[in-house]
Amino acid sequence: QLFDKKHRKSSFSNEDLLDLQFLFFYSWIDPIVKSEDPFLKDIPLRPHFTNEDKNKLWSIIEGILANFFPLIEELKERENIEFTFSPYYHPILPLLMDTDCVSSLNIMKPKMRFSYPKDARDQVDMALKYSHKHDLDIRGMWPSEGSLDENSINMLRDMGIEYVGSDERVLRELINRNDIRSGLYDFNGMPIFFRNRELSDSIAFKYRYSDAQDASNMLLNTVSSEDGLTIIIMDGENAWEYFNNNGLDFLNTLFDQLKNENYRTYTLKAANNNFQHGNLDRFIPGSWIDVGFPLWIGSEGKNRSWEMLSIIRNSVTDDELEKNPLLKKELYAIEGSDWNWWYDTFYGTDNEKNFDYLYRTHIKDFISIGKLNLNIDLDIPLQKAHESIYYRQPVRFIEPLINGVDDNFYEWVYAGFLDTKNISGTMKETHLSIKKVFFGFDMENLYLRLDFSQINFDKLAISVFKDKIRRIDIDLANDNVFINDEMTDKIVFAMDEIIEMKIPFDIINIEKSREFMFNITLIQNERVMSVIPTFSHISLERPDEYFQMKNWRV
Repeated sequence: QLFDKKHRKSSFSNEDLLDLQFLFFYSWIDPIVKSEDPFLKDIPLRPHFTNEDKNKLWSIIEGILANFFPLIEELKERENIEFTFSPYYHPILPLLMDTDCVSSLNIMKPKMRFSYPKDARDQVDMALKYSHKHDLDIRGMWPSEGSLDENSINMLRDMGIEYVGSDERVLRELINRNDIRSGLYDFNGMPIFFRNRELSDSIAFKYRYSDAQDASNMLLNTVSSEDGLTIIIMDGENAWEYFNNNGLDFLNTLFDQLKNENYRTYTLKAANNNFQHGNLDRFIPGSWIDVGFPLWIGSEGKNRSWEMLSIIRNSVTDDELEKNPLLKKELYAIEGSDWNWWYDTFYGTDNEKNFDYLYRTHIKDFISIGKLNLNIDLDIPLQKAHESIYYRQPVRFIEPLINGVDDNFYEWVYAGFLDTKNISGTMKETHLSIKKVFFGFDMENLYLRLDFSQINFDKLAISVFKDKIRRIDIDLANDNVFINDEMTDKIVFAMDEIIEMKIPFDIINIEKSREFMFNITLIQNERVMSVIPTFSHISLERPDEYFQMKNWRV
């Protein structure tokens, strides 16, 4: 009822608001606690809630929180659990040490260089000191977003960190092998665990759509097919809230199979001591998302943020920071990575404005605490309105899961896109049901995604223009796909929250390095409703093996 009211844009009563407050906090409680507590067990049967109910719920939550540190004390005694850590305010360490670290990657750098290795060291040291407060034996580190480069690795080694984590895509670039999934390698005396990207991201983003047994089987079948050590690292993604029963069914099934089918599991410490290490003679900047740090530097908005950070950091000395702990705390919060993550994102959500406002508020507080006289206008958003992006070409290969669901931001982060709301000039077509078109590729396939506001069409037609026109028709009602009027099963198509499709380049006769064009026609009852883009087309070139080397720009 509350959900229906929201979509009808009806007003919420006081009783509705109380119900929302209660259900919001209730929804975040673990299913085990819900099943064991008599009060929580009956909640699904209740139509409404009172202030007394809310207070009782809050007392339960306070009890859960009070048990957190005793639970840590219990867990740290177990040999099959190991605690790791990340820098205190979650900064991208290589960029704190020197934004010029991306120079070799053809990424646009900020006009002002930021280079404060001491800040990076302090952020790590603060996190270590916090872990020592709880008597945790911390040996390994997952740097923020898995972000590393040569300078940060050397710094962490000198600080006594015994091993760190990174991503297989970085490893592939380093050893020039596309078939490798994960591995343990040393660089300059630092062991580095390169995570298995497919398995780690499948847990984070894909297994939620399968039942517990199928998901567990898929994971273990993949592990069984690989030689040596399989490394799974999830970057704190909130995967479990999207699983049935908060992931408990999947995890219990998986752990039972691991135990009963004689799989051997290791902590990082044990793996570091028991497996052979490869050796690397170089390292390149990269995170768990990709080589380089394009989600945190390289666009106009992100670089403007770095330039603002340079201005305020250059205004104080290290000595002044040490004498003013509140000023230092504010600065290090500003150095966190999430502020820049939101600038120039193609999703165009309200979060961009919120994070920009919070970021500028922190900078204002820093200036106020330090009593600094800086002539900068912090009432103007760092990302200006006229910089909103509505069209872009693909910048990296993508491999999205074709299931019609917006699984995660990263599946399409490097795709090209066309925002249909902004392409019609003064004669805006407000009736368009397709809000945005994404397009990208790997070496063998073209990927398309359509984000819609409504389905007022029963067929889609994708017309591909090269020497001849090839037309792909999709009958949404019957899930049939045709190419030039012949039915085909070679094109993968799915529609649910969004429309996604995978089209082999060979089936549309597009050779490597060949340019082609396409547009999309929406049809209802054999009548054309609209063509995207209107009076035009989207131009692409099928990539060759050098595409990613030539296109390192976001």
